[in-house]
Amino acid sequence: MRSVEFMLDVCSLFNDPDERRMLVFNTENKTVELSEIDSPMNGEDTVFTAKQLKKTQGTFTVDEDSHTIRVVLGSRTGDYVAFMPGDQCLLVRGPLDSANLRESWYAEADYDTGSD
Repeated sequence: MRSVEFMLDVCSLFNDPDERRMLVFNTENKTVELSEIDSPMNGEDTVFTAKQLKKTQGTFTVDEDSHTIRVVLGSRTGDYVAFMPGDQCLLVRGPLDSANLRESWYAEADYDTGSD
């Protein structure tokens, strides 16, 4: 099984299912940035096409033994189970048998940007 640090390195850009929020991890200094649509002009905007994004800086910690990650963004804390089936990277909120998919994140591996 690949390490959480490896996964965050090759999949540093995570999206929510609606592509209205994005998490970008920096594994070197253990920081994370949340970008969210600030005030969408229409219902079709995504975090990739919106003109204005609200950005929040935070930190994260990894527990390799339990394959979990804790993300702290201001007063909000989220605990996730991290796994990488193939070239997909998932941060699942809550236990896998009852995951909160609206609060989960997904990404695709980009091995060109990873350091491993």
